Amino acid sequence: MRMKRVALVLLCLSVFGLNAPARAHGKTRARSRAKTVTFTGCVKQGVECLILVSLDGKQTYSLSHDKRLKVGGAYRVTGTIQDISTCMQGQTIKPQKITRLRTHCPSR
Repeated sequence: MRMKRVALVLLCLSVFGLNAPARAHGKTRARSRAKTVTFTGCVKQGVECLILVSLDGKQTYSLSHDKRLKVGGAYRVTGTIQDISTCMQGQTIKPQKITRLRTHCPSR
């Protein structure tokens, strides 16, 4: 009987001991995930999603679907970086604020 009680106590300690750090770690990680960025560039068609390419062509972000964005237009997009996405090109921004610019985008 004593052996069963010891086994039950050890089982409870191991379950609660493993869950507590996992919950605390998850909360810390969730806060750090929502990184906000502002990026200016031209919208082009990507593999799965639209992409925003910097005006100098050196940096690219994928964009979550948003009806305000049109291929060939120049925009300043402020949004959060998404950890998980169906887009297949680089980091994905989920747009929150979109400003259309009067800049001419290269046709290439």
